Amino acid sequence: MAASWYRQVYALFSSNPSPRTLGRNLEIRVLAEGIEMRSQLDLLKLEGCKEAQGYVFGRPDAIEVAEARLLELG
Repeated sequence: MAASWYRQVYALFSSNPSPRTLGRNLEIRVLAEGIEMRSQLDLLKLEGCKEAQGYVFGRPDAIEVAEARLLELG
């Protein structure tokens, strides 16, 4: 990603309350959804986001596959 994109996003977060800021002020958890790229995850980490989901972590599976994976973990 270009540095200018990061500057634009940072400016947006700086001038407007982010969902994370609103969540913190309201004392509720905020989950970032739809994270598909490592750069998005890195930006969320910089912002202090603690929870995220999306393709960057893995693709959805059939319930049987997910159950088998969980059983393997114990």
